[in-house]
Amino acid sequence: MLKTVALSKANKTAGCAVTYRAGAVERFGTCPKTCELNPCADKSTNKIDLKYLRALIEAVPPKGKAFTYTHFAPHYWRKELKAGGTTVNYSARDEKTAIKYFKQGVQCVTVVNPDHWENNKKSYKREGVQFVRCPQERYKNLTCGVCKLCAHPDRNHVIVFTQHGCAKDNPKCYADNGRTLIHWNATNKKGADNDAQALRDFAESLPIGTVLRHHVAGDIGLELQ
Repeated sequence: MLKTVALSKANKTAGCAVTYRAGAVERFGTCPKTCELNPCADKSTNKIDLKYLRALIEAVPPKGKAFTYTHFAPHYWRKELKAGGTTVNYSARDEKTAIKYFKQGVQCVTVVNPDHWENNKKSYKREGVQFVRCPQERYKNLTCGVCKLCAHPDRNHVIVFTQHGCAKDNPKCYADNGRTLIHWNATNKKGADNDAQALRDFAESLPIGTVLRHHVAGDIGLELQ
């Protein structure tokens, strides 16, 4: 199921187009079983929805940019990437995993605890790999549509986010609470059935130069039948 928003009003993605993706039965149905933040792993999947993935790669607004994140390991999807297509960022569970895949040429992001930034640093190195804090965390008036860092397919660094939408000592999926959860629930109930074609149609309909963030919630998995 797919929900599309042509003009986001959220603080971070204001001005961008965004989508939400959910399983028809369980909203975590498109997420990988292996994600450590997935509370419904038994109802999730270990397979990629190849039809949707290919549509996602192609779904870039006219003369615009598109990006997304996935918890599926890169070997599932990296061969489908295309020049000029959507930038797919691997959401690595920790710095060690991010380093492993970044050195293989995969664009990666990862998450750290809030106390990681006690020294107010904005970047650092681990094993020769540069890690850069999400600029929006330092400049609250900056939006994804202006920054576009996650949409760069050839970055020379890993992007680091501070845990959000959850308590420091109780990590959980950020999409499973707050306003994101409201949109995700609506996706599960009223989203488009043919999400691959709906995604292509949506991207083509957007104004020239739009920045599109794919599936704020959800992932590229094939829902279990």
